[in-house]
Amino acid sequence: MKKLLGFLVLASVLVSNVVLAEKVTVDSSILTTDQKATIETRNKIEAVSGWAGIGKEVGEAVSSSLAAVTTQAEAFGKTEVGIFTMALVAWKVVGKDLLGFLIGIPFLLLSICLFVWSYRRRILGVRILVEDQGWFKPKKYAMQPPLSDRDTQIEAFLHFVCLLILVGVSALIMFAG
Repeated sequence: MKKLLGFLVLASVLVSNVVLAEKVTVDSSILTTDQKATIETRNKIEAVSGWAGIGKEVGEAVSSSLAAVTTQAEAFGKTEVGIFTMALVAWKVVGKDLLGFLIGIPFLLLSICLFVWSYRRRILGVRILVEDQGWFKPKKYAMQPPLSDRDTQIEAFLHFVCLLILVGVSALIMFAG
């Protein structure tokens, strides 16, 4: 009985494959234009559905592989080696820029302070203590005059040229990494 049942199942599978795989060939000259259009539309639908199936399979494969990569990357990022690796990658991406700003901004501030100090001392003149009357009494100061007018103008110009050079060097330190 088992052999008979196995034979019937095998025969039904073979017959169904033959029936499903059967194609009929007809001469296109005997078909009407509506029938030709219907057949062409059906062929296009089959072709498009085949490509859509492939697209769906590719999308599912990419989605599952990205999910696996994301899961593994997240697990790796939580380890000490992963944290160190992320720090190395971050340094590789923004390290030069960060280092440029960490050096360039203090250099710019120091340059500006040096310029202001030098400009006040050389161009505007110096306050000199003339009379000190004690702890709680006002002190008297006098201004030492700067250099002659022509020398003062030349030195002021040179101060600004030096300031522009220092700002340029600071910009190069910060932005030309």
